[in-house]
Amino acid sequence: WSSDVCSSDLSPARRGNWRKCAPTRKPNATKCGDVILYTLSDRSELSSITRPSLERYAKRFGHTLVVINETLCGSDRHASWSKLKLLNSTPDGMSCMWVDDDIILTNIQTDVWANYAATLHSASLVVSEDFRPSIFNMGMVIAVGGEKLRSVCQKIWDIGSRSPFYRFGGWWEQSAAQELFVSEPGLFQIVPFREIQA
Repeated sequence: WSSDVCSSDLSPARRGNWRKCAPTRKPNATKCGDVILYTLSDRSELSSITRPSLERYAKRFGHTLVVINETLCGSDRHASWSKLKLLNSTPDGMSCMWVDDDIILTNIQTDVWANYAATLHSASLVVSEDFRPSIFNMGMVIAVGGEKLRSVCQKIWDIGSRSPFYRFGGWWEQSAAQELFVSEPGLFQIVPFREIQA
């Protein structure tokens, strides 16, 4: 990250719950490395409803679950921008998934990450088509840590730096990412609506 992006403080006090969930049964998909699931919520009432499905999913497939309880952006940007800092912190070669705090995973029988693992080498971010008249939704993001992911996160962050409206307006980092998509569509794989998010 450039000096414009404050480093993510993922000390034990800030990161909330960070744990490896032991799988309840052997996953039916081949994994090429561990998967980190990231979520952030400063809305405890909402996350008390949505987080249990994410915890069950992580446990079922043995993924690492990282739960952050406060923004990583201070007062400079909306908390939703924190997803870029978390995705950026993914170790090289490790797979990751971001899940917004308002998403309930309704099908924990299928490892969503495994369905897209093969395509992650051609796109930096796998995202869902949106039902609104916008290009895609970043409520769930699938990626692999490395220079490619760091580069796209930085480009989205830089658009937010140049466009103050996105810091607290529009759909925040999603609006900035959609602006990047217009000039560099190959950085994104957009999957059909309702395939990973509805």
